[in-house]
Amino acid sequence: MAALALLPLLVPAVLARSRFEPTDLELEESGVVELDLQVGTMRGDPRRFFVLDWELDLGLSSRVELGIDGAVSWVGDAGQPSSRVWDPLWLSTKIGVFDARDAEQHTAWAFGVQLGPRLAVQGARGIGAEGLLLLGRTVRSVTVVVNAGLLVDARTVDLPRAVAAQVGLDATWALSESWALLGEIAGQRFLTEDPHQLAATLGLARTTEWCDFSLVGFGGLLTPGDRFGVLLGVSPKLRVF
Repeated sequence: MAALALLPLLVPAVLARSRFEPTDLELEESGVVELDLQVGTMRGDPRRFFVLDWELDLGLSSRVELGIDGAVSWVGDAGQPSSRVWDPLWLSTKIGVFDARDAEQHTAWAFGVQLGPRLAVQGARGIGAEGLLLLGRTVRSVTVVVNAGLLVDARTVDLPRAVAAQVGLDATWALSESWALLGEIAGQRFLTEDPHQLAATLGLARTTEWCDFSLVGFGGLLTPGDRFGVLLGVSPKLRVF
C-alpha cells in the first residue's frame, strides 16, 4: 500500500527531464504568429497516454523571432493512478545571424542562435536556461539543420538542477509544394545524475499558406523514458500586425 501511495510522486520524477526537440532556421515573417500543436500518445516507462505539446512563435523581423515552448502529459499504466506532468516553459529568442544563397545551384547556408530562460511549471525553485547554435544547409529540396547547445533546468521541489549537452538534426525533404517528409535525431547527454536521451522521429507534412498538418512517428533508443509513439500536428498561422 505504501508503494502505491508513492506512485503519483515517482511517476512525474521519471519524466521531469523534458525531451529535446531539434528546431529549424525558419523564421516567421514580421507580425505573423504561428501556433504549433501536437497531440498523441507515448509508450514507455511509464506510459504517457496523452501528450499535448505546443510552441507559439511571433516574427518580429526577417531575422528575429520570439517563442514559447512547453508540453503537458498525462501518465500512468493500466490499473494505476494517473498523474499530470508539465514540462518547463522555454521563453526563447531565435536570431538568424547569417545566410547565403546560390539561386542557380539551388543551395543555401544559414547560421543562427536560439536562447532564453526555462521556467519550471511544477514545484519551481529558480530559473533555468537553454541555448542552441543552429547551422543549416539546403541542397535543392532537402534542408538539414544541425543543433548543438546546453540545457540547465531549474531546481524543483522533488529534483535537483539538471545540466545536459544537446545535439540534434532536423531534416525536411520537400516532395512537392504541398508535401514534405520530416525527420529528426536528438540526444541529450546529462552532466548530472539523470538518464541520457536518444530518439528519432519520421513523419509526413501537408503544407498550406496559413496552416500545416503533420503525422509523426517517434522512437526512443534509451530507457527509461518514451520508447515509441505517434503525434498528430496542426500549425495555424495568423497575421497580427
